[in-house]
Amino acid sequence: MYAPDVTLEVDPTLEETKTQLFQLAMKGKWEEVVKIYERKPEAHSAKITWSGDTALHVAVSNCKEDFVKRLVEAIKTCGQRDEEALAVKNDRGNTALHLAASMGNVKMCGHIASNDPSLVGVSNLEGETPLFLTALRGHKDAFLCLHHICGPKQGKGYCQRNDHETVLHCAIAGEYFDLAFQIIHLYKDLAHLVNARGFTPLHILASKPTAFESGSNVTGWKSIIYNLTFKRCLKQSNTSDTESEISVQVDPSEEHKGSMAIIKIKEQKEKHIWSVQIMNKLLDVTRMYEYEYPRSNPQAQHLKGEETKPYEITDGVVDYGQLNNAENINPPKDERPETAILIAAKNGVTEMVKEIRERYPVAVHDMNADKKNIVMLAVEYRQPHVYGLFLEKNILKDIVFHKLDKHGNSALHLAAKLQGSKPWLISGPAFQMQWEVKWYEFVKHSMTSWYLPCHNDENKTPDQLFSETHKDLVKASSKWHYKKILN
Repeated sequence: MYAPDVTLEVDPTLEETKTQLFQLAMKGKWEEVVKIYERKPEAHSAKITWSGDTALHVAVSNCKEDFVKRLVEAIKTCGQRDEEALAVKNDRGNTALHLAASMGNVKMCGHIASNDPSLVGVSNLEGETPLFLTALRGHKDAFLCLHHICGPKQGKGYCQRNDHETVLHCAIAGEYFDLAFQIIHLYKDLAHLVNARGFTPLHILASKPTAFESGSNVTGWKSIIYNLTFKRCLKQSNTSDTESEISVQVDPSEEHKGSMAIIKIKEQKEKHIWSVQIMNKLLDVTRMYEYEYPRSNPQAQHLKGEETKPYEITDGVVDYGQLNNAENINPPKDERPETAILIAAKNGVTEMVKEIRERYPVAVHDMNADKKNIVMLAVEYRQPHVYGLFLEKNILKDIVFHKLDKHGNSALHLAAKLQGSKPWLISGPAFQMQWEVKWYEFVKHSMTSWYLPCHNDENKTPDQLFSETHKDLVKASSKWHYKKILN
């Protein structure tokens, strides 16, 4: 409902106009709203709802495209002095363009932004610009529309919000890979930027195993359909436009829709191909392992010379205005996040592990804060395909496989230690136990030629650790077998 402004001096005429606008908007009488906008310039900036929305905000929210265009034209006819009416924010700091961008409505975005391109860079309370919101919601067409209006030079400064998430972070996190591909092409420097947690877009992609074929459990008849599906390829068309349309080439025979299950399988395969394309594109433009990149937070470069409060990262949280030097925003070296290849190894993304290893052989020596390398993480998180990559590859096994973590655990210790109640994607404690034994024996056998049993800092061997951590699973397995026998 409409809430009248609480001021010492209330303009009765303006209050009457607000009430009238609110009532007409709620009844959907937009023709009358337009007439008021044309007659009364003071109506343009009038906030008519409790949340601080103007009539233009409400029209956008209700997707009244034609009336939004007419309301904007009414504002425009009042001249330059009333242009600020388009920039009026509600209580969340959103302009009408923010709302249109969130909805992904290209027409409304064009109507508003074309009259004042600077609106594309206006931030709300979260530091989100309309351009940012189109990426956050996965609206590719709206993103390209606003990009065209503001231009690449201005657009580059509109791609990041307060927590340092960029449009590329958001597009990948939301699995809007077609949009992400466009963003990398238009703003390739975003591939280097880290968010408040120190993650690059590649880190985000590494944390999404189901976006890759290796992380998807496609079995049975579905695997047959998956493998028979025509392999799509992504090509960048030869156009003069800056965004250069990216198209997915599909076999014409696949245009015929089958069952929903088959359609989903095709969509899944398409997503997997997109993700690999995004991964390769990110690796093409990134500067990984160049002087321990990222040595400094890239955001600090944009703060120089700007009237922005410096900040620091304390316990993983961005804390504004507490330091005198913006260069000190980096966390200590031992607190830096895991590299992308380590995250990919934990999640079983073999495509990324293999590609990074081929491009940057030094990556096999990466370790996390617990001094666990890629082999140890693959073993700990039960990722046999990732582990297998390092058994096949001709690497210095004595170096990679002989590493100990900060607690003195070897890879075999980590294979022996039960991780959670269900480390494998199978049902039943008996099958869980069976796979735990197989995994432990497999790792133990694969390390035989270069590994000697050792004790960790708790003076425990891998065999001892296996027995201790699997006691409950053994009991549960016995009960499960007993119930099966009774039934």
